[in-house]
Amino acid sequence: MGISPHDGNGVTITLREIYDSLNGVSSSLDRLEQRIIRLEEKTSVASEADERSRSALKKAEEAFQKASEALVLIQEKEAEKKEFKKMWFSAILTAITPWLLGFLFALIYLVQKGAFPLGAFPGT
Repeated sequence: MGISPHDGNGVTITLREIYDSLNGVSSSLDRLEQRIIRLEEKTSVASEADERSRSALKKAEEAFQKASEALVLIQEKEAEKKEFKKMWFSAILTAITPWLLGFLFALIYLVQKGAFPLGAFPGT
């Protein structure tokens, strides 16, 4: 930049100075545009990762819910199995008890009547 010898009231800017300034501004704008593009790419990647993370979290919560429901069902089935076993044991015991008592009373009756003398059994 220089002062023109013809005009003492102002500054004269040459075309070369304007061209160099515009090239500098253009270069700065290009670098700024590249930074913005990289920032947009990073933001896009972060947004996609966030979406995948939210999706994975939702799936994990659904899986946890299903697992909890399955656990409750399994616990109910186990309780039913235990109850069923108790019921079977009770039914078998209820069915066998009269037979055993009847056999015991019959044996006592026969021993008292002399049908089975106590000496007839080995080891007595």
